[in-house]
Amino acid sequence: MEWIERLRTQTRDLHKTAHALPFFEALWKRTLPLESFVGQLRCLAVVHGALEKFLASHATDEPFRGLLAGHCPKLPLLLQDLELFRHKGVQDILPAVDKALDIADRILVLSKENRTALVGYFYTLEGSTLGGRVMAPKIRDNFPLPEKRGTSFFTCYGDQVQTKWNGFLETLGRSIEHDEAAETVISAAGELFRSLIGVYEALYPFEADQLGRHVVSLNPEAGRHPMPADEAELQAALQAAERCWDAFPYFALRYGERGRRFAASDAAFLTTLCDVDMRAMVDQVYWLADVLAARGIPTWLTETQLRFLHEELVNTRPEKQALYDRVLLAADALRTRRHAAASRESIEALAHELHTRYAVADEPHWASMCLVLAAAAADEASGIGGGLEAVLSWLRNYRSDLASTADALKTFLKEWSRGAS
Repeated sequence: MEWIERLRTQTRDLHKTAHALPFFEALWKRTLPLESFVGQLRCLAVVHGALEKFLASHATDEPFRGLLAGHCPKLPLLLQDLELFRHKGVQDILPAVDKALDIADRILVLSKENRTALVGYFYTLEGSTLGGRVMAPKIRDNFPLPEKRGTSFFTCYGDQVQTKWNGFLETLGRSIEHDEAAETVISAAGELFRSLIGVYEALYPFEADQLGRHVVSLNPEAGRHPMPADEAELQAALQAAERCWDAFPYFALRYGERGRRFAASDAAFLTTLCDVDMRAMVDQVYWLADVLAARGIPTWLTETQLRFLHEELVNTRPEKQALYDRVLLAADALRTRRHAAASRESIEALAHELHTRYAVADEPHWASMCLVLAAAAADEASGIGGGLEAVLSWLRNYRSDLASTADALKTFLKEWSRGAS
């Protein structure tokens, strides 16, 4: 497999360039700043998160199916390592984050235009695990980390790293049969490696004025949207997100920890809307609420999030209540838009009827699910389509034994929506 050898030669040459970077020299000398190390984890979480989202949706497609055999997802490990620093107040190195987000954007483009190129990206990221076993002890020398914490990403395959890599290369060689595809993989692997070098160049050295807070510190998959500069406002937003999460067990059942991260980053984004004019704020709230509704989060849940957010912000900065009241006005706008078809009282009454009519005794969260179904039906009646089917589709997947119940619910709720509209 001559093309594999050319791929490995290219990688070796790029490794030489990478190893000479100031970032790694400082790590070897035990002088690397904590911002650079945490920044590395955050930037890699952005990149791995973007690629692993693509891989998850193409796990049964060749050549990814074979390459994913025995693959260890890296984003969960990076998040586990980052958890150690969640309350340390470590700022982001903003130019490095921008470069990582550029890579994530490129992955999205390639996922639509040239999926073969992402085989090359996968090769580069998997190959980096070989260096992890060298970096882990250096990191521990550089920073006082608790035992067996902070470096799980770098030791993901343990003693099997070389065996895993050899198997990956063997599968890769069998999977790419045409010269054109091989050239695409080689080119893309080099492209990503050079982009990662750019990230590490930005991670160290850095200037003080390049530090700040970026939303990727809350959620590496959030992209580029703004977040509050005021730490107290940010904490209020996070508290509001947690309250809403706890109020609706459906969130955890359906979206898991990934959803929790998006709840945090969305709440942070909503807080920044206080700084725009009221019309623009309502337009942004409508946009976000409609996007979430189509993904199975009815607008009433977004309205509830806004009301929690208003309470937390006012409790945190009571002197700014006049500004924060805009959040309440935005929540009222969502309610008014939906209210012609369904008030909160009618949603709750419908949820109670669903809970009684379609009782599921062995589902502890059935009451909460009925509330979400009723809210989705209210959106349907208000002309916000897609959300009801999204919730019902999830219900069928969550509990296959409830498929017939979901069908009955669909018929009943569609009829209710037509009557309410």
